Amino acid sequence: MSTTLGNQPPEYFGEEQSPHLSAAYAYVIQHDDGTQQYFTGTDQIIVMENIPTAVVPAGTATFLPGQIQHGKITSNDRFENRGVTMSITSEDQRLRRFFTMAAAVKLKAWIIRISQERLEGTVDFTKNALIVESGILAKFGFSGMVVSCELTPEPYFVDRSIPRFFCEKTCNHPLYGPGCNLDKEDWKFATKILSVDRAERLIVVEGQKADVDENWFQAGHFKHDVTKLFFAIAWSEHVGPDTRLKLAYWHPELAINSTLTAYAGCRHTVEDCAGKFENEANFGGFPFVPNRNPVTNGVG
Repeated sequence: MSTTLGNQPPEYFGEEQSPHLSAAYAYVIQHDDGTQQYFTGTDQIIVMENIPTAVVPAGTATFLPGQIQHGKITSNDRFENRGVTMSITSEDQRLRRFFTMAAAVKLKAWIIRISQERLEGTVDFTKNALIVESGILAKFGFSGMVVSCELTPEPYFVDRSIPRFFCEKTCNHPLYGPGCNLDKEDWKFATKILSVDRAERLIVVEGQKADVDENWFQAGHFKHDVTKLFFAIAWSEHVGPDTRLKLAYWHPELAINSTLTAYAGCRHTVEDCAGKFENEANFGGFPFVPNRNPVTNGVG
């Protein structure tokens, strides 16, 4: 049985109360130099084999008993793990040494759930174990005899945006951005303003992009050379030999004879991706996701 830490209330480890009857937990702690230590919250030594080499390079490890626990693993409204609290007692000098030095070094950790019925002998990871959480140890705190920290998924420590994909018909990729892989310079059209209609937010620009549909600029934008601002284009159409653009908003500096560079637009549909850009291989949407609920609207 695992040891209750300090005077923590029962609900602190609420998720783990009933699993103790059917599951045990092992913990892999790794320093920034790659060295690892192996502990378990049970009162017995656990030998485990066939561990993924991405976690334990040797594939086999011996987990020693330690007064270590973790709290409830929770998710946000997008079902992404928000991390989990881990705790040790300060009396356990082996574990305390690792936790208290984490302010100066980077510690990674993995939490492995093991079937309680399979603890005798050697545990086969592939049959009787599962990694339930992994990440970086941070936000250390001390309360009485307990040292606590948060095990946070590693992507949250990376200094860049975390990609988010939604299962919807339209493409998730930003036009000309990562995933789309189109070169913006291949889809530009340099021109100048011939006439303006401030009331209707319309401008007519000189010429037409060769061999393209008149809606080529729909959902696109242009960069105005005078203001250096970008303007969204709602729709476009041909007017004789020239092109009319409907703008989403107006700016007083949009004057006749000022120059601009317009870029093809995309409605993020598979039709635009394939028909306009011949880029269907990089389409980041799910065009066959149904938009009718068969339960409420029937099938057909």
